[in-house]
Amino acid sequence: MAIFCAVSSIAAAQTTLIDPASLLKPGANSTFLVTKSDCTVDYVNAATLLTSGTGISISGNTVSVNNIPETSITDGSLLARVGGNETITGNWTFNSSLTLFQDAGTYLFDNVDATKLARFQASGITTGTVRNYTLPNADGTLALTSNSAGLVDLTSGVTGTLPVASGGTGATTFTNNRLLTGNGTSAVVDEANLTFDGTTLSALSNANSQTDNIVIYNSNAGSGASSVLRFWNNSSTAANRGLAIQLPSSAYSSPYAGSATYLLYETGSQISASGNSARMLLNSTGLYLGSATAPSERLHVNGNAYVTGNISAAVQPALERLHISGNGYITGNLGAGVQPATARLHAVGTNNTTILAESNNTIGTTFEVKNTSSGGGNYTFACTGSANSYGAGAFIGYDNLIGATRYWINPSGYFGITAATTLSARLHVTGTGATSATDAVLIENSAGTDILRVQNNVTVSVATAPVATQTLTVRGATSDATEKVFVAERASGTDVLGVQNDGKVSINNAAYTEAVTVNGKVQANQIVLNTSTASNVLTGNIIYTDDATHGGYLTLGDGDRQLAMMPTMIERQVIDWAVDWTTGRKGAFWTVPARFNGWRISKVYIECTAVGSGAGDDVLEIEINSVTEGTQTVTALTHTLVMDDAIATNDIVTINPTAISATPAKGLNVSFELKKN
Repeated sequence: MAIFCAVSSIAAAQTTLIDPASLLKPGANSTFLVTKSDCTVDYVNAATLLTSGTGISISGNTVSVNNIPETSITDGSLLARVGGNETITGNWTFNSSLTLFQDAGTYLFDNVDATKLARFQASGITTGTVRNYTLPNADGTLALTSNSAGLVDLTSGVTGTLPVASGGTGATTFTNNRLLTGNGTSAVVDEANLTFDGTTLSALSNANSQTDNIVIYNSNAGSGASSVLRFWNNSSTAANRGLAIQLPSSAYSSPYAGSATYLLYETGSQISASGNSARMLLNSTGLYLGSATAPSERLHVNGNAYVTGNISAAVQPALERLHISGNGYITGNLGAGVQPATARLHAVGTNNTTILAESNNTIGTTFEVKNTSSGGGNYTFACTGSANSYGAGAFIGYDNLIGATRYWINPSGYFGITAATTLSARLHVTGTGATSATDAVLIENSAGTDILRVQNNVTVSVATAPVATQTLTVRGATSDATEKVFVAERASGTDVLGVQNDGKVSINNAAYTEAVTVNGKVQANQIVLNTSTASNVLTGNIIYTDDATHGGYLTLGDGDRQLAMMPTMIERQVIDWAVDWTTGRKGAFWTVPARFNGWRISKVYIECTAVGSGAGDDVLEIEINSVTEGTQTVTALTHTLVMDDAIATNDIVTINPTAISATPAKGLNVSFELKKN
């Protein structure tokens, strides 16, 4: 440690700053720095300055101070620096003021370990400024502002309660998880109604009053009040007690009112929003926008709505402008992708599907169209599900007022204007009555002229009005005699039936040469011929009789002039009159000639002169080439045996009685009725 001594010969007003490093002049011996009366200094060799008996000795670069009496040094104007480490014992008194020491060269050292040093630093003081530091009248330890805590260690360095004025809390204890509040003078308070547990921030409600719980301020809100968001309990009724949020858009005069105040509050099990009047209500049924009215649907809007994106109800994600799964209700206009909305539902999009209604209900997905004015209708359009009586995948137009289906389309593309649940044609129409002359189907051109009319009394007309006594009435398009009035065609495009304006009829693509021209065979149950001349009128019939018992036949003429054209008959007498039957083939037979090749024996007529009696039966078999084709037990004088067997050229048909009664039948005649196969 370096030691400096100073005397009072330096005038107080003439303070001189001397670098401590310069006090010891380089050289082999120590020197003293001596001040002069003119306030100058000079280095003087210690050996020439000191006299014997002073207690100061010099040996090389070491100055030893020993045995100096405890007296005051009052004169001599001596300022000394001793190089090396020195020990000063006893009490030294300097009567003159020690005015200046350079901070970089002034050290304090530990009295036990001289290598432990400390010094002061004055570089932080403003130029030309003197700072005074007063020591307190107490023992203690200095705290540094540069330590790790930056402040005094309150745990070990301070006892008692630190007041707010001294930077403390003024409180002795706090409750866990409570947030602290203070006003700058009173002790800090841990708020029982404001807590944070590391995850959740909780603010407990003030009971039964519109008292603020949480207020968020905006400095730009204006004078008076600047809260932009506040929460409070808005009801004194326990059943309606809940949360209220106030969002004013500008300053207002009182906490709970003002023209620019909007409230969001919860009462019971619903949430409402309001400004000067209620604007919204949300409960378990849905959301009502426009007033504090209980909603009847998931979304209930009183007024217009505008949506720039997609709307989804009970389905996620919304794939289209309007995507609803379930119920929805809007009282104003809803615009999806368009503004303003000019209809209750106004959707504009770029996708093929602009509006999509979807559900997984097994009865079907429906939407309803209703008009509540006088005489207005109420219709539901449905896409059917798996449990619908019309089957899955049908589209139905349903009249809710009468409770009936007006029309529907099945998954195969069949269209029905009917309530029937099965469509049997591409167009299936059910009229309004069975006998009324009202139209079931009407198709007309742009001028209002009938093209096709079908009435409920089963009258049909083409290009004209129906006639009650005519099932089908067709009118030609022009008066041209050769213009076809009606043509029925095959799939190949050739005519099946045609009628011209001149009355000529063509059948099977025949030329219109006669009144009726047929290309091919004609089959009819009856043909009536009327031929008249100036002198004679002949009336006759061509009649075909389809006798199920005896076969069909044709008659020509009428009355006693009628001529019968019977089927071809082959007749054979097998047993003479009054001769008993015997078993075995008889002499009568028939060999089929070539002209009947491919024909058929349709029936066999059996005649006898007497019926057998007693035990046993009289049985007759008809054989073709010795193969039995028909069997008849004779119990009457005549029998008709139905066969319908094919015959070919040279087939031999024989008649064989195979059984005889006790008293045999007598006489046998057989006739074969032939028909073209």
